[in-house]
Amino acid sequence: MTLRRRLADTELTAVGLGAMPLSLAGAPEPATAIDVIHRFIDAGGDFIDSANVYSSTAAPGDNERLIARALSQHPQGRRVHVATKGGVQWTGRGWRANGRPQALRQACEQSLRDLDVERIFLYQLHAPDPDVDISESVGVLRDLQAAGRIAHIGLSNIDDAQLARAAEVTSIASVQNGLHPRRKQSLADGVVTRCREHGIAFIAHSPVGGYHDHARLADDKELRQLAQRYVTSVANLAIAWLLQLDEHMFVIAGARRVASVLASQRAMELALDADVMRSINRLVDW
Repeated sequence: MTLRRRLADTELTAVGLGAMPLSLAGAPEPATAIDVIHRFIDAGGDFIDSANVYSSTAAPGDNERLIARALSQHPQGRRVHVATKGGVQWTGRGWRANGRPQALRQACEQSLRDLDVERIFLYQLHAPDPDVDISESVGVLRDLQAAGRIAHIGLSNIDDAQLARAAEVTSIASVQNGLHPRRKQSLADGVVTRCREHGIAFIAHSPVGGYHDHARLADDKELRQLAQRYVTSVANLAIAWLLQLDEHMFVIAGARRVASVLASQRAMELALDADVMRSINRLVDW
């Protein structure tokens, strides 16, 4: 079963492919990475998430170019919708936000070239820049949308106040924040609620812990006990919980192996009962 939900004016698979692991440390060989993308499409997937900084080198764009290549080689590649992000740069020591209008404009134009498209389906501010008013960053995305370079505008890694401020500038199609059973900040601070009330899609990244919490989440005793009730993994339990929280919820599941892609897609078939949902809701954050 492929669960589909609406993001702005487009219906997409509720569990998208987070392509970041295909281009960072530990990434598979390009042929294997392309096979991961192809098997995701074969399984019915049509929503892939990227960013210009997902790159194994100092130069941005590796992940976007990989996706463009994979889609060009698949007979159903044209039906896939790609979301990407700008507004974060690699400094040599780590990532830092850069939400200056000119930097965002340049990043978007480069992503258009790297993805080999005339218009990006969903372009997301990767993170607010503490040195730039979010209205300025979102304002340039509004201008790029008006120019036909972006179909929809999204925000990532934001809080409720930043979302409210951005929504005063233009229509926001989606918010992508980290969310999993032990990381519920977006539930606590009202972001998920605001998205629901205003028809904004919420895209949960790091649903099974991401780079930092994946192993810890998989070994979580309480979650493992709950997963055993359904003879499933903690990862699938976490994805199913997210999908059942609200009908506006999407999940971006990262993968570097075909097995991970197929497992995440099977999570859409898992229906959790009310007691299990309440048990996960009561779990405290780490």
